[in-house]
Amino acid sequence: MSAIREDRVNDISAAGDYSQPSWPFKVFFEAPITKIAGTDYFKSFYTAPQAIYIGRTLYLAFGSGERSDIGFFGIAGKDENNRFYSMTDLDPYEQRVVKFPTLSEADLAEVSGNSTCADVSGRGFFFKVRDGEKFVTNAEIFQSYVFAGTFQPTTSADPCTSKGNGTLYVFDVECGGGYYTDAGGSPQRGNDMG
Repeated sequence: MSAIREDRVNDISAAGDYSQPSWPFKVFFEAPITKIAGTDYFKSFYTAPQAIYIGRTLYLAFGSGERSDIGFFGIAGKDENNRFYSMTDLDPYEQRVVKFPTLSEADLAEVSGNSTCADVSGRGFFFKVRDGEKFVTNAEIFQSYVFAGTFQPTTSADPCTSKGNGTLYVFDVECGGGYYTDAGGSPQRGNDMG
């Protein structure tokens, strides 16, 4: 079982007593920090990760986004883009004597483009979204597909015009392969909702 705290996903476990309020915390995953002009930019996680067992492997899926500053356009040319992560928890009850180290992006494969299932080695994958785009909804997993919504702000002087665009992402939790297809029949993860 996992919980979110700022730029980290933490493991919660207890020695058989799942009703007690003081479970010990261990950092499970730590997202990268981007330093721009001396300022640290952290990945923000505002929703709980979703989890699914496939066989005997537990997958955790969650996205980052600045919900407290929904109009943030991102910083062009800097790698502070939000990401969606899907990773395995190989010891969800923390029963191993030698604990797994804290995961980072270096332990995950970066999948780019909208290709079919990537050859994911390591503990999972992540992909980046466009400047200013942020995951702002709870993710859901259904039949091993992740459903997650994003918002990307736009500029307009007209107060009656939409202030942004939404995208629904649907992809395989194991490899990031897109569910949708474009006009040419190629898979894609995101579908513009306007």
